[in-house]
Amino acid sequence: MQQVDYRFENHGSIFLCQPLNADAKDNLDKGCDAVLGTFHIRWGDALVVAPRFVNDVAKQLTDEGWIVE
Repeated sequence: MQQVDYRFENHGSIFLCQPLNADAKDNLDKGCDAVLGTFHIRWGDALVVAPRFVNDVAKQLTDEGWIVE
């Protein structure tokens, strides 16, 4: 069984993209830092995602080889 790297938590009006290991956290940190001039919100280690973008973010992560739950 493969280890899950990211979990999307549904909190109603927002989702949290929670990294579940150190490599996933580093990837999320680097990804957020790399997109200068864009707006994003972090809640602890998690990335806050609007519901309409959850599928796009999850697809991008899985396309990069990350395991998403």
